[in-house]
Amino acid sequence: MFKDALANRLRRDSLQSGLLPSGDSANKCGKEKLCNLQFCLGEAARARTREALRDAATLSVMQDGRHGDLLMRYCAVDAALSVRRGVLGCVNIEYAETITNIVQAMHEAVRQACCVGYGGPNPEDDRDLQRSVCQKVTMFVADAAANEQGAGRVCKMIFPNVISCQKDRAHACMRVLKRPWDAIGSMSGVLEAYVFGSDSIIQKIHHSKVLQDVFSGFAQQLDAGWQKRIRHLKAAKHRFASCTQPLQRMVVYLDAIISTLVWVSTQRDGADKAAALDFLEAMNEKDLVLMAMMSDLADETSQLLRMVDTESYDLSEFPAEVETLVSKMHHLVNKGNIFHQGFTAHMIQALERPRKNRVDCPMLLSCAEQCQAFVVLATNTLKAEFPDADVLNSFRVFDVVKKRGVQRDEAIHCSFKERSIKRLAQVLQLDATLLANQFDEVEPVAMYEASTGRQSSFEAWRTALLRIKARRRNGNDKQTHSALFSAVTAYAAWNGMASSGVEQNFSTLSEGIAKQRRHMSNEIKNDEMQLLLLPDNMPHDSLCEEAQKIWKKYFGQARTSCLTRLDKGVKRPNEEKQSLAVTALQKKKRRETAASTEMVDINRVEAVATNGSSGVWSENMAKELMFQRNKQYDSKVERYLQNALLEDEVDPELVDAVFVETVFKAAMQTAGTYDAAGNLFWINFKWSAAPKVPINRDSVKRLQSKIFKDGPSLFDRPTVIAVAEDISVSKGNLRRVSPEEPEHAYLFALKDAITNGESEDVLLQYKRVALCTSMIFEMLPTLEKIFSVNLRNNIIDEYDALTRSATQRTYELLTYKLNIEAKEGKMSSVDLYNAWSRHVHACASPLAETVSQNFVETALRFHDRILSNQELRTMVLNMDAEYGKLSPLGVMSNIGQIMQKTKSPEQLLWVMANMADLMKTNECSPKDFTGGAVRQKGLVDLFVMKLDLKNYFLGQFLKQLTLKPSDLVFLCNLDTHVKFRAAMANKAIFGTLGETTRLMITMLATVVFGCQSDGPLKSCLKSTSDPLEVVNNCQFLADALSEISAKNKDESAGHPDSAGEKKQGDSQKVDDDDDGIETSLNDLVTPEQLEADDSGKLEVWLDFLKNKFDSFVTLVIDQDTVGDLKSVVEKCEILQKVEGPAMLLFDSKIAGEASSNPNCRLPPFQGKMLRRYVQTFTALRGNGGDTEVQEDDLRRTDMIAYMDGSRPGNDSSVNGCLVDTNGRSMNKVKQNFTLVYDEESLGDRKEKVRGFVQQTENLNVFTLDGLQLQKQSRKHYSGTNLGSNIGPIRALGYDDPACWRLSLADKKLLYSEKGKILTGGACGEENKVAKPTFADGMEPVSWHCSSPTLLAELLHSFRPKVVFRCPESDHLLILEAIKQKIPVVSIVWSSHHEKLLKQKCLKALWQCMVDPNCPDLYEVQLAALLNEGGKIDEPPLKKPRKVKNKAESAEAAGAESKADGEAAGSADGEGAAGAESKDPKKKGGRPPKEASSAAVAARDALLKSLAG
Repeated sequence: MFKDALANRLRRDSLQSGLLPSGDSANKCGKEKLCNLQFCLGEAARARTREALRDAATLSVMQDGRHGDLLMRYCAVDAALSVRRGVLGCVNIEYAETITNIVQAMHEAVRQACCVGYGGPNPEDDRDLQRSVCQKVTMFVADAAANEQGAGRVCKMIFPNVISCQKDRAHACMRVLKRPWDAIGSMSGVLEAYVFGSDSIIQKIHHSKVLQDVFSGFAQQLDAGWQKRIRHLKAAKHRFASCTQPLQRMVVYLDAIISTLVWVSTQRDGADKAAALDFLEAMNEKDLVLMAMMSDLADETSQLLRMVDTESYDLSEFPAEVETLVSKMHHLVNKGNIFHQGFTAHMIQALERPRKNRVDCPMLLSCAEQCQAFVVLATNTLKAEFPDADVLNSFRVFDVVKKRGVQRDEAIHCSFKERSIKRLAQVLQLDATLLANQFDEVEPVAMYEASTGRQSSFEAWRTALLRIKARRRNGNDKQTHSALFSAVTAYAAWNGMASSGVEQNFSTLSEGIAKQRRHMSNEIKNDEMQLLLLPDNMPHDSLCEEAQKIWKKYFGQARTSCLTRLDKGVKRPNEEKQSLAVTALQKKKRRETAASTEMVDINRVEAVATNGSSGVWSENMAKELMFQRNKQYDSKVERYLQNALLEDEVDPELVDAVFVETVFKAAMQTAGTYDAAGNLFWINFKWSAAPKVPINRDSVKRLQSKIFKDGPSLFDRPTVIAVAEDISVSKGNLRRVSPEEPEHAYLFALKDAITNGESEDVLLQYKRVALCTSMIFEMLPTLEKIFSVNLRNNIIDEYDALTRSATQRTYELLTYKLNIEAKEGKMSSVDLYNAWSRHVHACASPLAETVSQNFVETALRFHDRILSNQELRTMVLNMDAEYGKLSPLGVMSNIGQIMQKTKSPEQLLWVMANMADLMKTNECSPKDFTGGAVRQKGLVDLFVMKLDLKNYFLGQFLKQLTLKPSDLVFLCNLDTHVKFRAAMANKAIFGTLGETTRLMITMLATVVFGCQSDGPLKSCLKSTSDPLEVVNNCQFLADALSEISAKNKDESAGHPDSAGEKKQGDSQKVDDDDDGIETSLNDLVTPEQLEADDSGKLEVWLDFLKNKFDSFVTLVIDQDTVGDLKSVVEKCEILQKVEGPAMLLFDSKIAGEASSNPNCRLPPFQGKMLRRYVQTFTALRGNGGDTEVQEDDLRRTDMIAYMDGSRPGNDSSVNGCLVDTNGRSMNKVKQNFTLVYDEESLGDRKEKVRGFVQQTENLNVFTLDGLQLQKQSRKHYSGTNLGSNIGPIRALGYDDPACWRLSLADKKLLYSEKGKILTGGACGEENKVAKPTFADGMEPVSWHCSSPTLLAELLHSFRPKVVFRCPESDHLLILEAIKQKIPVVSIVWSSHHEKLLKQKCLKALWQCMVDPNCPDLYEVQLAALLNEGGKIDEPPLKKPRKVKNKAESAEAAGAESKADGEAAGSADGEGAAGAESKDPKKKGGRPPKEASSAAVAARDALLKSLAG
């Protein structure tokens, strides 16, 4: 059975094929047993992998990503130099494919590979094996993607002994062809016109069955002798390297292509005909010749690509192949032999037959210049991708196989040998002399082994070493070769390092795992991967035997066993073989080229090609050349950091440019300083030499606009880093002592670039700025030396944005003082000034104040009087942040005079608030607050006098007036500039105020908070500053106060209610808009209590009541669309501002009222309604700044609570409602709770109970990641909030005072047409119950209302910070939310519903305020006021305060919440059949012709140029 299952997967069949029970058959198994069988096979394969990893002496890993999965392969080499390759793991990369997530996926892949029984009943992590594997990895290979290479750079977190991180060589070879062609306009034009363009004939043939048949017929006429028919041109665009075959076939079958175009122009009409004619007209000889030359160059490059596009290539033989490629390009292009060989010669002959003399020498020379430009760019690309200093190229010394057609220059090999051995010893940390000696001893043996059989270089070295090792074991040789053995071990592990195997594994998985099955669990996916990707050399019989043992270990003895033989062989799909005509021409060209090519140095090839292509050089070519040369330098820097450069290869500027820890330590020990380029993000941005000095945001933004105005740019001064005495450096925690503003300006600029969606090139420039930060490391071991403002003062003259404000300089002085006092004891201001002067030189900038002795004394007083007071300090910092260097408090002289003219913190705060208010209202500018303005009787004195006047007006004078309590509270609240401006913003409130109050407000706006009366007031200042004298001496003030007093006297005489004596019917007056629905004191208290309230204190409590309701409750009338509902709800701002958990509570029982038998029938499920509420909720809440949460998904803290009304059959419909506006299903996790109701209470709601009573209801809570609650006891029921059952719940009786009942007329208006839900079908007799009647003729607003105890329990258990109740029916939830101080937004059916519900809530809230049994809302003073004979306290002017707005309530809730809590594979190339092409003369092919005179002339011209 194991063999059958394994054979199924190897054939890409379903695992269960033929194994599931189907009829009367033995050796069949069920799905569970089949799943266990798959696990055993997978675990057996994993055991083989663990065995290889455990026995390995060294490891290398290759990885790549596709469709969110990361696949890693390994190469393990043991002590016997045996090499085993396989899959380490394939895991999902969670969220985006960032560097961090890739590294986490790498760690998980290693863990899974080392886990015994992964995915089984009892998996066990083998920590020792996992650590061992991580320690053995020495090489990391991935493609050139930024995230993959970034993961490679930080992979030392997992693999601490990684020596080198390499880019995949197959991708690099493809860039040798692609990048030069893209840069050379003529070549990219040929590719677009003939190969990749949508209008090209190659693409049209490739995508048209009709044209394929037509082309095939014409090609057969040209290629009649060949048995294989050519149907199309293999022009797939998925790989750039796949352009090789269509180019070659275009050259060979040019006549067939032209015939096809003629056929289209004669047999087709319309666009096809026009396109064919246009193509024929645009086709010219020069393009065709250039295309043929490109085919020859692509053919040579593809040979290098195909060599490395497999894990079996030999690392030591690759450098010689690169040299061969360069030499062949020199032979073909620079020497002009390309005109006489291969596809170019074929094209020239084809063009000269019907068009004599159309191909001339100038044309060919022009094409040759383009190809020479290609050679220049290609050689530079080769230098950048495969630098000589790369440690992998050093393994060329192990090349002992001489099998290439181009003979290798042994002199080059000898000169390379010494440097390579030295580099290998340096990188592998071996003794260079010992390695060289051992190499010389063993090399002849390896060369002999290579000459005796078909062995690769590595196999020859392995055989030689093992033979010597065996001889030593037999006592014939006492010589050890440990150094050479270590080098060959690395050679074996790093051999064939390419991601091709990874991509081939991805393709195998795609074939074996259909898209429909890609949702499988990670464990099953791992089992499938192990079976689909079994190594070819793994014996299947032993694997199945091991799987049987694993079965017995985990599942015991199986009842039956399978004896069916394993199918042998897997039939591979046939692929179309390449045209034999193309193959013959290709093979002939390769033989001729190889036979006549001489090895040439790459630098000489580049120089010759540069000289020959000077006439065609373009801007794009120059940019590409500069890019490749920069890349060569970057590669050199990278090799330097990997310690792979030899001493004579290290340039002096390279040492100065790159931070190297060993050089750093040597420089610090000798000179105490070290200059290098480093990573900006090595700095700890949170550390500061003066941590108490606040950073001025305005200065940072100004510096940003100066430095980064035109894009990424380096700050022209180095960053100074402090180094402690132990010369330790912790990257990521460096201590910067130079000004921090440039780094913060960079961070702001980078953030803006990302937010504004700048291109990838711009972001890469920002990255380069960060990686090339100039740093100076200085030995600054003590805080006194670290804290030095000289670095800042040196820059201030050039960068004014770095100047310190008075506040910042004060903190600097204080920090300096504390540092010295910690060593030397207390110091006076004089001592501080002297010490400062000795250490800090004066700054010449006019923006920087001179630190004099008076400055120091003022700064210390500034700190003691202002900065030590939190309220005053906040005011100062806010003004500095708002106005930057222009702040009136940014100059110490201003601060000194303000402190001199003020005596108390109240005056200080008032003066600064007055300044801020005048600047905010544009009455003054910062320049108006200069030193001259605050001298003598200046602005400060005026501000202080206004404070005294304000206190007089709102104190002594106000007590002389008789005002309503509400007006009195309103006026007393206008004691600060912020409160006054906020009150003035709401003009509508003035209509509710008395005339006296309005006159008082006008006087305050004119005299205290405005500038209209400043002239007369300044005149009064010359004689006095006493407020009473000012009032008496200033006529306009005396007149204003007299007018206010007279008006107040008239109001008191003519309007008793203004004095608190309310008329009998006043409280019953309502606005017309309220339809007669308004809550007044008559609704809340008895006539006797109202009459006894002589002072109008109950009015204050009524205002308090309404304010309390408005502070926590928002009623919103339901809308028909999401957009309309969202626009209404978002005005209250609560859902947007609350940062903690938010709950959408939807009770399907009260989502309207059934149109018939509402007392026993629930309204049908309202899916559209729920969907509208959910989409409104998620749109307003957003993702809370969590970028990992998808748009229109729930926040991680939010929840949707759905009460199903005992109708679980609607679950699928509910899931269908949890979608975004595009119909995408939201990511969610459901947690179910069961609500258990008391049977008796449910029966009390009915006049007669029939059958069984449904006592349970489901409460489904949907969250993003799963509901997480902090455990606590339930408030009203037993157990904790982690229990899934809530109850027993006593249903609210209809006769309970808490049940809201209305008349039928009011109820009809309440629900309106929207709330009445039509029901389908008749109500079943078993459920039909007569509607209860009540003596008052009223009926419950909701027949299915929830228990207030249950609602309180839900709020208590889930602890939301805001509730979105959709829809609301009665007052019960609102009342409980107010008790628990939770804001609630309730959706109501109509405006009538809104007014009735508010009235009901206010009445219920009032009752709670006077009920001592309601401790959450009970107000002692109100109860005493209403209690006959009780003591009546003063009106609670401070207690029943008004919350400014609901958003403030939401912000408070949010604050509380915060306190709580490319794939490079081989191109579509030649098939295997291409290796057996024969003489074309014998198969009807055309015999070769002599080269044309034009080609001869062109080659002679190139050779002449070369000789020159």
